[in-house]
Amino acid sequence: GGGSGGGGGARKGAKKGGGGAAATALTEKELRALEREKERREKEKEREKERREAERAKEVERQLGLARKYATVGWNLGNLCRLDRCVLAHCNDNVSGMVVPWLYVGMLFASFCWHVEDHFAHSINYMHWGAPKTWYGVPGDQADAFEGVMREQLAELIESEAGLMYKMVTMVPPGEAVRAGVRVCRLLQKPGTFVVTWPRAYHAGFSHGVNCAESSNFATPDWLPWGRQSVEIFRTTRGARLPCFTHELLLTTLARKAATLSAHISSWVESELRSLVREEERLHAALRERGVAALVDAASGAPLDAGAVGEEGGEEGGEEGGEE
Repeated sequence: GGGSGGGGGARKGAKKGGGGAAATALTEKELRALEREKERREKEKEREKERREAERAKEVERQLGLARKYATVGWNLGNLCRLDRCVLAHCNDNVSGMVVPWLYVGMLFASFCWHVEDHFAHSINYMHWGAPKTWYGVPGDQADAFEGVMREQLAELIESEAGLMYKMVTMVPPGEAVRAGVRVCRLLQKPGTFVVTWPRAYHAGFSHGVNCAESSNFATPDWLPWGRQSVEIFRTTRGARLPCFTHELLLTTLARKAATLSAHISSWVESELRSLVREEERLHAALRERGVAALVDAASGAPLDAGAVGEEGGEEGGEEGGEE
C-alpha cells in the first residue's frame, strides 16, 4: 500500500510538472505575439507619422504656392495700383493713403457716411470674413443732384462749411434722395466678394455684425477727366479736403512715358493734356489782363512767356497769379 501510494504521488507530481511546463510555453508564445503586435503598432505609428508629415509638407507647399500666387495676382489689392493699366501707378507723389490697402474691422451698425473717394477715384473693397455689410450707392452722373439733396437736408451745416459733404461725416437717409428723384442702388456684401465704386459715385453703408474687409483706390485711364473735375471742385469749394497729389504732374508724367504706354491710355492722356493746355492758356490770358507781362518759373527763374514784367505789375501779378 505504501509503494502504491508513493507511485501515485510520483504520478501526480509528474502531472503537475507537465502542467507547469505547458503553462510556461503558452506564456512565451503570448509574449512573442505581444512583441509582434507591438512591432506592428510601432510600424503603423511610424507610417502614420510619415503620412502626416507628407500631408503637412504638401499643405505647406500648397500654402506657399497660394502665397506666391496671391503675392503677384492682380486682384491682390496691394498689387492693383501697381499695374501699368492703373494710372496711379505712374504718380510721382506719395499717395500711400490711396494705393496702400486699408484694413477695416466692423461691428454691428458700424457705419460709413456718404462720401466720394479722393480725386473721385475708383475704390475696391474685399470682405475677408464676418457678417454682411449693406452698401448704398449713387451713380457719378447723379452726384450733382445728390449734393443738392444734401444741401437741402443739411442747409445750416453746409452753409457754415461748404466742404462738409466731402468729409465723410454726414448721413442723409437714402429714401430722401430717392424721393428727390436721385437714383440710389443697394447691395449686400458677403465674405469673399468685391464691391467696386466708380468715379464720383457717392456711397455709404453699415455692418450687420463683426467683420473684416480690405479696401484700396485705383484709377483707370477713363478716370482722368473725373480727376480733373475733382481738382476744380475741391479748389473752389470752401473747406473741401486737400488733394493727395498734383493732377497736372500726373498728366505730364504719363505724357513723358507715352512710348511705353498702351494706345488706350495714351489717347486719354492726349485728350486731357489738350484740356490742360487750354486751361493754362485761359489763365495766362487772365493774368495778362491783370497787367502781368511775363511768367517766370518759381524754381528755375526761367521765363515761361515772352515779355518783361514791370515792377508794380510783377508784384500784383505774382499775387494774383498765385490765386489763379
